Amino acid sequence: MKAAATPSPNYFYGPVVDFLLVGGMAFVIYLTTLAFLDFYGSFDLWYLTWCLAFLVNFPHFMISYQIFYRYHRNRITTDKRFFMVGVVVPVILMALSLAAVITQDGLFVRILIHAMFFFVGWHYVKQCFGCFILTSSNSGTYYRKTEVRLFKTALYLLWVCSYVQLFRANESGFLFFMPEAAQHDFWGVKYSYYSIPGWIGQTSVGLAIISFAICCGLIARRVWLKEKLPNHVAIMGFMTAYLWLAPVFYNPKYAYIIPFFHSLQYLMFCGVYMHNKIERNTAEERKRYWVEQARWWGLALLFGALFFEWLPSVLDDSISYDTQSTGARLFYVLFTLFINVHHYFIDSVIWKGDNQEVREHLKPIAQH
Repeated sequence: MKAAATPSPNYFYGPVVDFLLVGGMAFVIYLTTLAFLDFYGSFDLWYLTWCLAFLVNFPHFMISYQIFYRYHRNRITTDKRFFMVGVVVPVILMALSLAAVITQDGLFVRILIHAMFFFVGWHYVKQCFGCFILTSSNSGTYYRKTEVRLFKTALYLLWVCSYVQLFRANESGFLFFMPEAAQHDFWGVKYSYYSIPGWIGQTSVGLAIISFAICCGLIARRVWLKEKLPNHVAIMGFMTAYLWLAPVFYNPKYAYIIPFFHSLQYLMFCGVYMHNKIERNTAEERKRYWVEQARWWGLALLFGALFFEWLPSVLDDSISYDTQSTGARLFYVLFTLFINVHHYFIDSVIWKGDNQEVREHLKPIAQH
């Protein structure tokens, strides 16, 4: 039995579903947080995000592991990029994690925290850029090399702008209203950022604004030349990066659920990838379509619960350590940081445009 195919070859699932998953739903919820801020403050938002994480965020991490170690394991020994991501990066992360446990020194945990906050913006803009390019190609919109570079540069400058804001202290205003404190807390682990000169933050914002204006100019140029424009799904994929990372859109309530929408965006492509991969299998395997789908998503849910909740909780309850230095949930923090950072690197190779194994399966379902 097969899943129903969408009637349009220009979309993965359809114009509405693609739009919502790629970022439309994220914008809708963002607007509701502005309109009904008191409502969002009236219930336990943290518990809601934990439930969403359990069902969506955790599995999305585990799916990247399945794609990498199940379908690309042979490349680990033949491609230096895959070896670096599949062996070197996890060894470094494991060494830092073990050092934190053995020495009970919060320094090693703080190094991982800083690594996660540095790479998360990079990861988000790369995914949004991929959404923009891939959904554009679905509708037959292709860009010149110069255009691609400028779109990508704009998103990288957005990442830099977002990251630099973490170092800005005691500033306020229209573009700089992210709350800053001398010391931050991540599940009981105290960490801080050094202050930097204000002109660095102002420059990063200025460059992000200028590069965004250039992107708008590229679209306007296409209108002028009567060239094919990106559709609403592609535009939404690109703009979602700004919603998540631009300081001007920062909302403390909404920030909790950004990872959920990022995961939805990610799972849209994973769902298409897995559907087309099963369809390319033998006739016998295609008959077991829903069994394969259940195994794929079931393992993601199971291992997500195992590595993000069950195993860290058991270790935290069984092993004693200095909670003053490392926080009261050391293993929960270490598992979270390890998987997050490693996931960023895994995605940097498996979703690249030159990865033919993934590329051939990321086609609209109706084309298969």
